[in-house]
Amino acid sequence: MIRIGIIGDDRNIIEHINTIKSIPEFEYKGFYYPNGINTGTNLAARKFKRFLSYKEFLDSVDAIDIVSTQPALYDTVISALKKSKHIYISPLLLKSYEQALKIIKLANEANITLMVQKAAKYNAALNSVIERLSDTRLIEIQHHTALNSNLADTSLFSIIINNLDIIHTILRSNSKLIKACGVSILNNKPDIINVRVEYDNGCVANLSCSSMALKNDHKATFILKDEIIKINFHSNKTELLSPEKAGYKNKSIYRLKAKSFKTAPNNTLYYEFINFRDTINNNSKSLSNLEDGFKSLLTAFKIFEKVHEI
Repeated sequence: MIRIGIIGDDRNIIEHINTIKSIPEFEYKGFYYPNGINTGTNLAARKFKRFLSYKEFLDSVDAIDIVSTQPALYDTVISALKKSKHIYISPLLLKSYEQALKIIKLANEANITLMVQKAAKYNAALNSVIERLSDTRLIEIQHHTALNSNLADTSLFSIIINNLDIIHTILRSNSKLIKACGVSILNNKPDIINVRVEYDNGCVANLSCSSMALKNDHKATFILKDEIIKINFHSNKTELLSPEKAGYKNKSIYRLKAKSFKTAPNNTLYYEFINFRDTINNNSKSLSNLEDGFKSLLTAFKIFEKVHEI
């Protein structure tokens, strides 16, 4: 059994606790709030075990799910890595390239699993066509969240990372050129960012992301040599467009043949924790290197440097 506990605030912790409890070979031990982070009423009402001592918490667990993205928790991650605890974190916890490099170094030295949240990798709609996307030439993604949206995290940084995860789930190539422009309309930070990323394999990705739209919208178009694949991540609808030969007045012409289907949504967090468990059991550090788990985060830092926000 893998003894696992949670560190973080109240916003998503209930979902994480319930997910961990549903997975065989995980033994949920409780949660810990560092000083300075207020507890909410939900946890008290549900009577989940809370550790008041950080030392007692560390002694009771083998693995830690860090739910919060508060910068103050970075030192907590460092101390847990030094105690050789397996860690699952959101990339939004890390606020600089240097911080990412440091925890990667510590994880490798401690020979533990350091897994970065990457929900896109487990998205049902994306995985329904993933095998067809190996030769993608052009990617167009539009991701707009409504102003004052009730989505879990609507920061432009998190939106950019989410879509880079989609791209990097498909591509096994490094970026070679990044161009980005941000526009501030309602805030002193960019509300809209447009990004163009060119990859070593020749693929080009264009992202248009905003946090001030009138409604939530998240769509991606993948253009291959002989097929176009469109995914609407809100409706889980996928459309396949392929050329079809047709005769017209003794001439050969082509038209696009469309086929569409819907994919049932899945619990991406569940599959992430399944992977976390299996990675620990297999003593594999597959996500503790720059080229995989941290690629989207580091690319996002570069994008925001382009728009003078980091």
